Amino acid sequence: MSVPVSRGIVWFGLYVAVVLLPLGVALVVRLSGGATTPMLQGLAIAAGLVAFSLLTMQFGLVARIKSAARPFGSDALALFHRLLGSATLGFLVAHAVFLIASGLPLDSLIPVSTDVSTSLGATALWLTVPLIAVSLWRKRLRLGYGLWQASHSLLAVLVVLAALGHVLEETSVRQDRLLAIVLVAYAVLFLALLLDYRVLRPLRLQRRPWLLVENRDEGASTRTLVLRPVGHDGLVFEPGQFAWLSTGSSAFGFDQHPLSFSGPAVSAMASLEFSVKALGDWSSKIVPQLAPGATVFVDGPYGAFTPDRVPAQSFVLIAGGVGITPMRSILLTLQARGDKRPVLLIHAAHDPGRAIFRDEFAGLAGTMNLVIVPVYESPPPDWQGERGFVSTGLLLRHLPSSLAHVQFFVCGPPAMIDDVESALRGLGVRAEQLQSERFDLV
Repeated sequence: MSVPVSRGIVWFGLYVAVVLLPLGVALVVRLSGGATTPMLQGLAIAAGLVAFSLLTMQFGLVARIKSAARPFGSDALALFHRLLGSATLGFLVAHAVFLIASGLPLDSLIPVSTDVSTSLGATALWLTVPLIAVSLWRKRLRLGYGLWQASHSLLAVLVVLAALGHVLEETSVRQDRLLAIVLVAYAVLFLALLLDYRVLRPLRLQRRPWLLVENRDEGASTRTLVLRPVGHDGLVFEPGQFAWLSTGSSAFGFDQHPLSFSGPAVSAMASLEFSVKALGDWSSKIVPQLAPGATVFVDGPYGAFTPDRVPAQSFVLIAGGVGITPMRSILLTLQARGDKRPVLLIHAAHDPGRAIFRDEFAGLAGTMNLVIVPVYESPPPDWQGERGFVSTGLLLRHLPSSLAHVQFFVCGPPAMIDDVESALRGLGVRAEQLQSERFDLV
């Protein structure tokens, strides 16, 4: 997705500075003390410090800090989190390799050791392997989201504590007190973010429950949940944003689900709508059984995928599959506001039966400046419209002649978004004109 350049640079620069700060402190301390370190040991220390910083900062990327997520979008931060998880393991492995190359016995990699520092370091390394592997292959392993969240959080805490114990032992040996203070501060920050995420935030949500008033079957294996606030003033969101939903009597559960708002963004006291397509255990088994009167907790809004933050003379919305849900929110909001700017909706689906909200959008076209282009991968024999996938040729047939002041929104499966973004760039669409959101947060 496009990122406001100035804010994005500031946040990214801050993140890099925070990750490298312990390494900088270590260098200053060693140089000011006149101490020298053999090259391999120095490389091992550098890799270890960067790994520790990455470990403790990883949670900040997915802790739902709105000010940090606003310039990038939560989907981009989640992707960055996964990439840096692999990078963290790489730095930990490099740390161990450099130490062994400098003379540390190979059996030091065994977590059970008489040396406390070595044992804790090996423990942190080996616990990081399942921490990252389970995250990368959760869907292949068919781990439920709640179970994965619980195990992921537990493993992360154990890794950070083991790594902290290891580096504190090492800084004690080298008498690097300033560095020890910095590293403890990083670990405290990690635990504080975890406390807010797992305890304080659920407490706040527990005081702001929502009541399920309707569970509507939209067809195409999709249901719309309609919620109303109970004892509070609701929330304000921007069209295209999303929230995390927890169903059940408590907000402390690990089973939370990111869903785009599918209703109009009109006022805080209005009901909320979330449209859920049956794609997993929760959406296909739990959601259809939710009855009016059920309690739901809503953590949001999140996301930068919204037309409210960008100037435009017209909009092009390109959606694939359930990626149509935030587009529905955008369209209903524009209609409610009486917005007269032209909107082109390109709605890709496998076939007409799976095109969610098809009839509703046809009705909207008569009340606002909206043109709809359905695209079916497997259309019926008598279909005369677009078929296949959203290609460069299809875009050329339907996009306005001038794209200079058009804002594009693309949402759907990651593979589709990659293809559409490539096609739009080939047509001269600038990065700041393009917003995209991938359904790949969990």
